[in-house]
Amino acid sequence: MRSITYLDAKNNPVHKQWFNDYAGVVVLHLAEGNLYIERTADIFKFLCDVRYGHINKGFIQKFPVDFKKKPEIFMAKIDGNSIDLSTLFKSVLNHYQNTHIESHIRTTDYHGEELTMTDIDNFNKNSNYPEDFMGIWKTDKENLADDKFKREQEQLAREEKRKKHQEQEKQIQKKESELIKKFQKEMHAFKKENGMPIPKKKYDKSQGEKMLWKMYK
Repeated sequence: MRSITYLDAKNNPVHKQWFNDYAGVVVLHLAEGNLYIERTADIFKFLCDVRYGHINKGFIQKFPVDFKKKPEIFMAKIDGNSIDLSTLFKSVLNHYQNTHIESHIRTTDYHGEELTMTDIDNFNKNSNYPEDFMGIWKTDKENLADDKFKREQEQLAREEKRKKHQEQEKQIQKKESELIKKFQKEMHAFKKENGMPIPKKKYDKSQGEKMLWKMYK
């Protein structure tokens, strides 16, 4: 389990956790229709760094990330099959060069290759992510709402557990009362059959409980 703590716009700590590092290519949507393409060994951390301002790139500073648009993510491993990260990067770059104005695209490596049908097929497969990459893009307000919802759900779960425990206690008490009454009746019949004196005083429940404990321990 990997974890890192960031600060949101109001300096509130935001804890991020993820299980594994997944290599791939990330396409960020910037202001004014610009794109920034990055290949990374850990998609989740890269997205977190971008979301919380830990990326210092001149092009991104000039054209800030548009957080209203989700990033495009292309993983280098799909269904157990690995794609060379360098090849994947070139394919992604060419794909966007073919569909966007080239001057609007920036990346750390800028060279291309022809886009093949295999590359296009891989794009279509890159949709089911093993980590909650898109959740990183949530606003501070959405994160606070998520935390509130989580706390409410935890409170409901505790309340449900308490009610269940109370119901179980009631069932135990009911069963206990039934067994004590049964014990009293059988003991009364036994004493009567054997000519033993039967006390007229009210039966001591605590004594019945002790007897039940001995009988069923």
